[in-house]
Amino acid sequence: MSDDKTDIVIVGGGPIGLFLGCLLLQEGVSCRVLEKRESSSEHTRSIGIHPPSLERLDEVGIADELISLGVRVAEGLAYANRRLLGRLSFESCPPPYQFVLALPQYLTERVLERRLNELDDSALIRGAAVTHVSDRRDGLAVEVVVGQRQHTFRAEFVIGCDGKDSLVRKSAGIEFPGGEYMDKFLMGDFEDNTDLGPRAGIFLTDGGVVESFPLPAGIRRWVV
Repeated sequence: MSDDKTDIVIVGGGPIGLFLGCLLLQEGVSCRVLEKRESSSEHTRSIGIHPPSLERLDEVGIADELISLGVRVAEGLAYANRRLLGRLSFESCPPPYQFVLALPQYLTERVLERRLNELDDSALIRGAAVTHVSDRRDGLAVEVVVGQRQHTFRAEFVIGCDGKDSLVRKSAGIEFPGGEYMDKFLMGDFEDNTDLGPRAGIFLTDGGVVESFPLPAGIRRWVV
């Protein structure tokens, strides 16, 4: 690989980086999405896509496909131990997305990646480990190791979608004031043996809070 010039370099090929790449390419802006993973993750990870996000995903033409793959959560139930306290419906949300879509993150990424490749099959570069970002007279330079080779991307802008330990943020001198949550969580996906169906459940117990969300293929997410 030789030096590559593009309008924008996006560091991080998770759902946000892939989505941003799709938006830019649709507007005629050239970009490269650099992702250090060789392949997409198969872990469920984040699962909730809210109505405003579905509206944005519709702008890149994939909302309907995502909905066909996921579970529409139109209602949540709250319990004190086993006693029903109340219901929360999403039907008052503006149409057409009057629900929260439950979908494993790896499926969301898979659909976004396919759409990105439709727009530009050279935009996503996997196995690209960014090592340095610098500001030069002719723009920004992003140094990357792809395989065994060093490569430099030059761009007008560099956008960091590379998580809490973002190299882009550190290169820009932006501090991260966040820290660990005071509480600890245990989360897992299991075969659904409840009668909740496509509804979410929150259980307030003497030992703490338990949350439960449906997933495709008869699976349910539990958070304790």
